[in-house]
Amino acid sequence: MTKIYLLMAICMASVNIAYADISTEAQSAKTFTENCLKPALNKILTINKTPEVNPDEKTKIYDETIAPLFDYSLASKLTLGKEQWEKLTDDQREKFVNLYGKRLQSFYLNRLLLLHPDTDITFIDTVQEQNKAVVTTEMESPRYIEKKKRDVDYKIRYSGENWAIYDVEIAGVSILKNYGEQFNQLLSQGTIEDLLKTLEEPQ
Repeated sequence: MTKIYLLMAICMASVNIAYADISTEAQSAKTFTENCLKPALNKILTINKTPEVNPDEKTKIYDETIAPLFDYSLASKLTLGKEQWEKLTDDQREKFVNLYGKRLQSFYLNRLLLLHPDTDITFIDTVQEQNKAVVTTEMESPRYIEKKKRDVDYKIRYSGENWAIYDVEIAGVSILKNYGEQFNQLLSQGTIEDLLKTLEEPQ
């Protein structure tokens, strides 16, 4: 856990220094891409090419490298939507963010574990509007049969303290939207407590 916070502090310190020295948030978003996201994903690609690293070790490295870059609180609010979020008590919100954050982390990390060793990631651009930005990338893998390249977009937001990822779109499919549709269906037939119990169940 100490390593996670240390990584986050180093990464965000570099972004915040750049943010103070430049005139636009767009440039700061690009600094996050260059100093935080790109090194993290490059490290993961390197680990994937290292056969002597077992799956458990990979999961630990992925967790320490990628997890600190996500804003699970914002992701939780956006997934549930304003109307549902405002119905939750403080305790329910805290529990939901914790459980859903773990679910998101597991979802994304599992896909990283499945990446082919010869996978390459190309960073296309970082396009910013006010305090939000989209980092567009292309992932190329021999595992993709119909199309060798797949678009993977990282949606990031500046909170006033740092930039962080709140959603990932894989081939045009938003992780948050996918979960949001599942949760809305469950809530239409049950309660938030039912949803929390579902999130507590192992995947």
